[in-house]
Formats: sequence, structure tokens, C-alpha cells
Amino acid sequence: MKFLHTADLQIGARFVRFGENAEILREARLTTLKRLLAIGRENAVDAILIAGDLFESNQIANTLVEEVFGILAACSEIPVVILPGNHDPLDGPGCIWLRSPFAAPPPHVTVCSTRDEIEVAGAVILPVPITQKVSTKDPSLPLAKGAASVAEGKIKIGMTHGALAIEGRHQPNDQPVVLDAATRAGLDYLALGHWHKPQAYDDGRLAMPGTPEPD
Repeated sequence: MKFLHTADLQIGARFVRFGENAEILREARLTTLKRLLAIGRENAVDAILIAGDLFESNQIANTLVEEVFGILAACSEIPVVILPGNHDPLDGPGCIWLRSPFAAPPPHVTVCSTRDEIEVAGAVILPVPITQKVSTKDPSLPLAKGAASVAEGKIKIGMTHGALAIEGRHQPNDQPVVLDAATRAGLDYLALGHWHKPQAYDDGRLAMPGTPEPD
């Protein structure tokens, strides 16, 4: 299986400190999303995984949410799996993911509104969506139970969102994920989001891609 793993576009960020240039930066996030989808097509990936924080918050203007939805809907040849993160958590009926238009996504787009497994190209994706902005619990903990139920021979890919539990580098309530979480859960790969710098641990099987469009 070949997939593109990204996170933390935070579309809808206001960039108020950049004054009149803020609109340029807001538009760049949409351009980056379009380029990510184009890269996926060019490389014939089996899926695009967005591991949290596609949006800056759940209070984004409907016009912008609909524009993002349209961009994703237009790339119908590639499955896209979207995980709610700490900026856009699955925190109630008013969140982006449970209201129109994402409440009824196109067939190739899956919003991880549950922990149900998703099958793509011979792999099983096991998501743990984020339901609150802060928590002291490791969001990757439920992945072990999910991975244990996957049929032998299937590729197991976990998805969640949180800080790397590195001494002195994370806040206790920042959803800390232990560095060997992929091994602990029995996963082939764990797709994370949250920090904006690319890094990998657990023999490369736990990865955080960083934001594709830095502030």
C-alpha cells in the first residue's frame, strides 16, 4: 500500500498578526490542500490520510468549509481519510464533522467520527478521533484492542493526534503519545498529527509529518 500522510493544515487560521497579508496566507492553505491532492494523483497513492486539524477550529465560516469540501469532492479518484484533531475535535453536533456538508461526505471521503476500522487497498486503518481540545490520556491507547481484531496478513495503520511524550517537550494535558505506540499496539504504522515539525520514532513506524504550510 502507498499512502500520503499529512496533518495540521489548520485551514481558516486568521493570521491577524500579519495584517494585510493575512488573506494571502489563508489562501495559501487552500492552495496547499489542492497541491496535496495533486501529489497524491501524480504518485498514484492508495489513500490520503489527514491526521487531524484540517481546520483551525470548529467555528469556521460555512463558506470556507464548503470550499474545502468542494476541493476534496473534486478529487474523487483517491480515498481520503480525515481524522478530527484537537483544533477541530469531534466534540458535539455543532462541530464541522457532524454538520453539513461533512455530515454527508462523498463516497471517497471518510470522516473518522467513530473508531470503526476502514479498509483501503488491503490495509485496515484504525482511527482514534479526538473529542476534546486537551486531555492527559494517550489517545493511541485504544489502538491495541482494534489492531488485535484485524485479520492476520492485513496491514494495520493507526491514526490519532497528540503530542509526542518526550520529557520536557510536551504539556501533560496535550494528549501525549508514547514514542513506541506503534509497537505497543501491534501496528505497521501510526499516523499522527499535532506538532508542526516532521519527525519519526519507533523504527520509523510512528510518524508526525509536520504542517505542509508553516505559519
